[in-house]
Amino acid sequence: MQTLSELQKQPRTSQSHTDDTSNLQDDSHACDDEEGEMARLRNAPKYVKFEKDLGRDKQRALLKKRKTHAEEPYHSNEVRQSPQPSDADEEIRSSKHGQVGSASPAEQTSEAATFDDHKRKKAKRNEAVESFVKSGGIYPVPKPVVPRKKIDPKIIDDSSDSESSDADSDAGHLGPQFPNATDHDASQLPLTHEVRFGTVHDGYVSSVSIDAAGARLVTGSNDGSIKFWDFNTMDSEINAFKSTIPFDGGVVKGVTFSSTGGQLLSWGALPNARILDRDGRPVAQTATGDMYIVDAARSKGHAGPIRCAEWFHSGGGRGRHIATIANEGTIRTWDIDSARRMPMEDIPIMLQLHVFKLRNKKGSKTLADTIASVSDAGQTLVAVGCNDQTVKLVDPRTFSLRPAQQFCDVITKGSEFTSISASPSSCAAPLLLVRSTDDALRVLDRRRLDHPVAEFLDLPNTIAETNACFLDADGDFFGTGTSASRRGDTKPARVTVFSRKSMSVTLHKEIEKEAGSVSCLNWHPKLNQVMYGCGDGSVRAMYDAEISSGGVLKCIVKENRKKVHGHVASGVGPIMTPGTTLI
Repeated sequence: MQTLSELQKQPRTSQSHTDDTSNLQDDSHACDDEEGEMARLRNAPKYVKFEKDLGRDKQRALLKKRKTHAEEPYHSNEVRQSPQPSDADEEIRSSKHGQVGSASPAEQTSEAATFDDHKRKKAKRNEAVESFVKSGGIYPVPKPVVPRKKIDPKIIDDSSDSESSDADSDAGHLGPQFPNATDHDASQLPLTHEVRFGTVHDGYVSSVSIDAAGARLVTGSNDGSIKFWDFNTMDSEINAFKSTIPFDGGVVKGVTFSSTGGQLLSWGALPNARILDRDGRPVAQTATGDMYIVDAARSKGHAGPIRCAEWFHSGGGRGRHIATIANEGTIRTWDIDSARRMPMEDIPIMLQLHVFKLRNKKGSKTLADTIASVSDAGQTLVAVGCNDQTVKLVDPRTFSLRPAQQFCDVITKGSEFTSISASPSSCAAPLLLVRSTDDALRVLDRRRLDHPVAEFLDLPNTIAETNACFLDADGDFFGTGTSASRRGDTKPARVTVFSRKSMSVTLHKEIEKEAGSVSCLNWHPKLNQVMYGCGDGSVRAMYDAEISSGGVLKCIVKENRKKVHGHVASGVGPIMTPGTTLI
């Protein structure tokens, strides 16, 4: 047996030396690999929060733990068990509560509550799965959300048989009734007879207006002409006595009388709105702005085509101011009395009073489609329909960008406003009638800004000037026209009348297909007659022989006064003398 000293003196074999050398190299390579791996993990984004303040031994232990976890095989059909806490973790957890090997009573209570909560949720899920399987795989239908009130004019709230028979007996003396009449008060509307005017436009009628006295009617058309009709001088043919072209061949989008009936406001596809006298002669016009000025408020007028214009009753007298809108997102007011001659202008230019910029919720520019004048507590506001689907009531005389009132999401996105009409001052509710190209008519109450009072759908509208108006002095009835049906549909155009009290359709009046669309509508309180224009350029009037007065009733009773020319014989006939007798 060799002693320890002899073993130390004995030289090592080559094999043992080689093994020891390889082991040392493997240890050095492993150390290098671990250090490189740790450096890589520190720089990797996945381990950005690696604790660099740990010691080398702890870092290696953590790295080894991560490698073991990554290389651990995982089978989908096996349930992976959560790691059990070690003795050290148990001691640390227990030491926090001053005990060793057991948890505190508060911790035990919280753990029991958490376990019961999980158990309760699991039981609830199991019950839901069982009910789903028993129902045949059909989810329970949630309770439907009741939408806001939408009224389809095709569905009419018919009254009982006794009420309808009473209505027929009461309205028998009024002449032929239109179909689908359901309201008793509808007998007071002048809708029993109809007459067609003789003169027609070459394009669809875009506007119809009657003066305050009810003696003269004007119509505008997209053929660029304005025709004048005088009820005192016309006969049964009802032909226009004058026609004028105010915009040098451009279209006429609108024409309307002032409150006194002494002047006309007309606008078309030009940056100028013009004031005409009763015979169509120009009196004044708005100034043309500079398109190269960035700030529209610094321009002296509109730079683009005027979209709509309206009489604005304020300042020095009724009907002496107008408000206009264009494609630049501004509302401008003008003073007619301050019109003066300008160099290179044949027509006097009106004075620009105020400029109001239209803004949306984000503060960016928004454009307006139509405008209407609204009276509110002694002051006059302007209601505009903008392309952000809102209706804004603003006072253009102020410098604030915030509107006085605003209705949001009035029409569907992508559609345009075609008209806004305000209820008469004697109406029980301050209403606004909004007509748009999404084939709908909406009624807004200025006391409720959240949503419309009613919506009437299925009212085709393909003309940018289609309007809606009230048909009596108290605002109990209002009506609108519809456009000719689109391709593939055989519905004719019609005039539809609605009741404000019941917010339902009162009656429909269909027109012949040759007339095309009903583009504009106007009711006059003194005449109690409804005038409307059609797509074929014709103008028609609806009246009642007993409750209407003046207007077309003066014309239809007059015979045609055209001269009947006789035959003229050529040559000389017999000469008669006092003593000559004829045989």
